[in-house]
Amino acid sequence: RIELPPGRAAATSSAAFFESLVRALRNVPGVESAAVTLGLPLDSRARFFVDDSTFSIPGQPPVPAAERPSAPLHVVSSDYFAVIGVPLKAGRWFTERDGADAPGVVIINETMARRFWPNDNPIGRRIAHDLSIVPRQQTVREIVGVVGDVRHFAVERAAEPQMFVPHAQMPWPSMAVVLRSRLDTLALTREVRQAVWSVDGTLPVPPLRRLDDLFAEAVGQP
Repeated sequence: RIELPPGRAAATSSAAFFESLVRALRNVPGVESAAVTLGLPLDSRARFFVDDSTFSIPGQPPVPAAERPSAPLHVVSSDYFAVIGVPLKAGRWFTERDGADAPGVVIINETMARRFWPNDNPIGRRIAHDLSIVPRQQTVREIVGVVGDVRHFAVERAAEPQMFVPHAQMPWPSMAVVLRSRLDTLALTREVRQAVWSVDGTLPVPPLRRLDDLFAEAVGQP
């Protein structure tokens, strides 16, 4: 996880920094792909970083504010799903074109698609979420993709509805970096530190962890 200091936490600074960081990491020898996400699957701190948001569905009968459904709202960069291996079930991935000035977009998981559009194709439909991070931020988004379910917060809980928005459209100053690589962890840590410091030499870079290790911690207690 890379956290920008308070002076660099503005939305425009966060967006520019993590865009530059992902580009630098993709150029590291041995790195196949790189992305950022607000919270990693099965990370014990994921619930701290990923907030739920109530939402409404334009075109469907209105629901009182107190009765609106909610779902975790994840912030990810364009290659996140490919890096961790989540399959695309319908529509498309995020692309670099889904920037701050582009129309708002969202990807949902299969459980959300089945629950709220049981007899319909959700691609092209809209969601209006209530969570907003910065002033004048887009909150009405077009569904452009449906991805496979991930038991993000606990392996013993069934998959729940989840929404994903592009980091460029909802910049956040503290993001987990995810990499796919065939290098061993020690060698990769050295290369990643150099890549981060090529963007900002003042930032601390914690040791890398394998997703297998997060999974082991999640199932160890049970």
